[in-house]
Amino acid sequence: APERLNALAPLVAAQEIFFEVAADGDQVIGFCNIGVTPQGAQLFRIYLHPSVIGQGIGAALLRHGEQFVRARGLMTYFCFVHSRNELGKRFYARQGFHHRTELDQEEEWYMAKQLVYAL
Repeated sequence: APERLNALAPLVAAQEIFFEVAADGDQVIGFCNIGVTPQGAQLFRIYLHPSVIGQGIGAALLRHGEQFVRARGLMTYFCFVHSRNELGKRFYARQGFHHRTELDQEEEWYMAKQLVYAL
């Protein structure tokens, strides 16, 4: 999918989407992609190499992505997670996301997070 990544580059440069890569030396160990849709800010994807799960890297990627969401004046963002993805559901819950059953789509859970703004 390098061509798909290349297509994201101008959107990242224009700050239309958030895309951050976590690396260990020259190895990509994770990434996070957030954008704004007609429904609001959406976490499109977060991925971590299995060897680094549980080390706080995913949480750090989300915190950085939340700065993108806040900069747009948005109070919440959401994601979809497969109903059988127990690891993902637990991760999102630990990060403050809540399952909104009324917005589920087929086998995808709709999870949303209310952002807290410092005064």
